[in-house]
Amino acid sequence: MNLSAFPDFSEKSFDADFLNLLMFDISGGMRSVTIPRGYVTEAVFRDGIGFDASNYGFAKVDKSDMVAIPDRSAAFLEEREEFRTVHVICDVVSTERNTFDQYPRSVAERTAAFLREKNLADRAMMLVELEYYVFESVEYSTGLDHAGYSVGSSEGLGEEYSSVPRFGPHKGYHRLPPEDRYLDFRNRTVHIMEQAGIPVKYHHHEVGASQLEIELDFMDLVRAADSVCVAKWIIRTVAEEMGLFVTFMPKPLYKMPGSGMHVHQFLERGGTSLFPGRGLHGLS
Repeated sequence: MNLSAFPDFSEKSFDADFLNLLMFDISGGMRSVTIPRGYVTEAVFRDGIGFDASNYGFAKVDKSDMVAIPDRSAAFLEEREEFRTVHVICDVVSTERNTFDQYPRSVAERTAAFLREKNLADRAMMLVELEYYVFESVEYSTGLDHAGYSVGSSEGLGEEYSSVPRFGPHKGYHRLPPEDRYLDFRNRTVHIMEQAGIPVKYHHHEVGASQLEIELDFMDLVRAADSVCVAKWIIRTVAEEMGLFVTFMPKPLYKMPGSGMHVHQFLERGGTSLFPGRGLHGLS
């Protein structure tokens, strides 16, 4: 996987084999529709493409037509040996071109607009921390008489014998190799994120065995929301390429630390932060 930021483009300047339209479903998961180069026209950028929104959780089957319109300012390029793909995040509207208010990206856009219109804040900046577990094996089984799963990691999750250095329970915070077995995996994912235009402040091993964190940098509200979804996709894709399994579940393992998604907020009005003040504990 090799990504890079992609500047604003048009039909004439489009220099790739595919245009991949990225949309978000009602749960915030990413979906996509891919268009070959020969069908990439200004009409696609201007008018978008129709899709069945019932499969996204947006509408009932009998009233499911909606339109995805590419946001050319939210594009990045993926280069592989055999082809080049431009991924572009889309807004979603009704067939009458009305904004769909339940689309996750629309919620973020409306929130930012509300802060400006009410003169609450000129800027809303967000910094997001992504915590997750990575495993080297995952097995699960369900049946009428049973349900269960097991995971494996060379960092050690159980009481079995080990040939590699280990740290004690809840002692993984900021560990480095050889105890940290996934430094190269994080380096690879962060490198690709930065290529795609996602700023990363730092990354490190978290408290639990096989638990990792990547902290993004401050971005405006909508871009931060976009970046979180793309970053998770990059993490999962790189994990797949390296034979690993990733989960962002809040509590995948019993007695192990849970994973959160901390969101730091910075609101500014007139060049001044809204948070420091004379109120309780020095807050506004």
